[in-house]
Amino acid sequence: MTLTNSGVNRPNIILIQFESLDAHIINASYNGRYIASYLHSLSEKTVYFPFTLCYRNLGGTSDCEMAVNNSVEPLLSYPIIMDRSYTYPNSVVKVLKKNGYRAEAFHGVTGKFYRRLAAYSAMGYDNFFDPVKMKLSEKGWGGT
Repeated sequence: MTLTNSGVNRPNIILIQFESLDAHIINASYNGRYIASYLHSLSEKTVYFPFTLCYRNLGGTSDCEMAVNNSVEPLLSYPIIMDRSYTYPNSVVKVLKKNGYRAEAFHGVTGKFYRRLAAYSAMGYDNFFDPVKMKLSEKGWGGT
């Protein structure tokens, strides 16, 4: 997620959510050098949460996205991002947009997979960039 402040004197906010990246990688080193040197440098000058937990059940990535973007725990029986009637009342993006921010999301899986195009729009994002919109070939899950 990238949030910009429309020229007002407020900080830009960038949220980076990694799937399948353990927190210890950020500070791990080999032969005296950090193996994820850029991420390590970011952790030293930003707000960094190395220990987070999301009990995910059916959606995996989408359950984590819901927890981070909306402060809700996933359902046990259904990936909530698939619910067409859900209005995302706790969306952090909606709160920030009320305060003059724009929001854009970037994802490595096509927006059609798990209804991300519709869901991210409903969360309040101005743009959702998936491999299709970025004109990239997709690798892995969620083919177009």
